[in-house]
Amino acid sequence: MKNLFLILTILIMPIGQYAFGYVNVYALKMGVAYTYTRVTQIEITDSLPLGFGLSSHVGYKFTDWEINMSSYLNFSKLKAMNVEANNSTIRGDGNFQSVTFGPTFRYYYNSATTKRGTPYFLTGIHTVIQTMKFGVNTVQIDGGNFNQFHKLTFDGQGALVGFGLDRNEKKADNYFMELVYILNESRKTSEIAGETQVQLIRAERPKKRVFENTFFLSIGLTIF
Repeated sequence: MKNLFLILTILIMPIGQYAFGYVNVYALKMGVAYTYTRVTQIEITDSLPLGFGLSSHVGYKFTDWEINMSSYLNFSKLKAMNVEANNSTIRGDGNFQSVTFGPTFRYYYNSATTKRGTPYFLTGIHTVIQTMKFGVNTVQIDGGNFNQFHKLTFDGQGALVGFGLDRNEKKADNYFMELVYILNESRKTSEIAGETQVQLIRAERPKKRVFENTFFLSIGLTIF
């Protein structure tokens, strides 16, 4: 991923001088968010799957475009999770987390700038690591040999799309607001033991891929 960022920087900076408008501005943003998450194979029984999120973005801004390496962290509590792993069918309540990392691209509609800020459209691709940990008192295991005290992790890829508003006037009240839709697809499932000393128990390609659909509503500060 570092190599991808370097390649993108080398390719885009010369083009930006002529096509995007070279303004020599680095970008750094950090935000907090409410999240709404639905995951395939998971039923929501008695509560909305609301969670907490964090985001960070560092990159380079042209006149109309901004290119970042971005990370979105989602922490949610889900009801009646139902997944298949390690030849087991696992059901129960628990915690669900996902972490994404990859390039994002923002296009700013400068002609629509108001006192409240400049609207923008964003999109991107990323890798993702998802983690499920079941509540010991709620978990039910059918078949196989999955340990109820272990965690499941899913490695995969995803993409995002969204829109936002950026207020950046080089003052103390610089901020941004955005609504992002994130779609993630798992490619590998692992069973993990331990908290401080992590041990891989088993890794496999899932029979049924896990799809995560998350809406990410965030507000944050534009550092520079």
